[in-house]
Amino acid sequence: MLKNLFPSYIFNSDATTLNNFKDIQEEIKQYLNTKDPHYLPWFGKTHKLYEKSFNINDANLLGHCPLLKVFIEDQIARFLVEIKPIELVKQTIGQLKIGSSWATKFDNGDFAHQHHHLPDEISGVYYYQVPATAPLDAEDTNRYEGHLYFVTPVMGHYMSPMTAPLQKVYVAPQEGKLVLFPSYLEHGVMPCDNKDKSRISISFNGSIHHNAILKEIKQRDTK
Repeated sequence: MLKNLFPSYIFNSDATTLNNFKDIQEEIKQYLNTKDPHYLPWFGKTHKLYEKSFNINDANLLGHCPLLKVFIEDQIARFLVEIKPIELVKQTIGQLKIGSSWATKFDNGDFAHQHHHLPDEISGVYYYQVPATAPLDAEDTNRYEGHLYFVTPVMGHYMSPMTAPLQKVYVAPQEGKLVLFPSYLEHGVMPCDNKDKSRISISFNGSIHHNAILKEIKQRDTK
């Protein structure tokens, strides 16, 4: 019997159902209006960043968007409850720390390289603005334009004839959608074909156990 081993859990929720959704969108808008999106020189013409870099000292969007941060922290707790005993979640959720957070802008032809967010533990993306989906062409070649995609977390799959070609799982962007996933998952964004409206998303990283360990080390070293 075939079995699918080593699953990775992906969680999504919809902020458009919240009473304060418009307020969340407005605080993001106000923040973005203070920034100048640009291509990073060392990344090339991939996608534009509203921050100077991905470094935590430069990328602190959630520090300026408290309503969005509260929503994200609440959803991370819900994510963990679905995959762990609630007693364990209650013991560890207090150690949650959101690290870097940033906004990206995808215009026509922009994309994101396949990458991961280690050594963080939980990563996510919130879709602030999403262009209308283009009609599929005759050859169906634009089905996944602008989609977030994930690939296997198992390193051996990249070269194994048992799994080639490498399977991708696609997630369609949608305004107000929040997607949470383990930071070890390799992911990227397919090239965009939005000529009239930019695709703008908010990304972030968080850790629980990593921060708990650092806290224990700090307490030990200060004794």
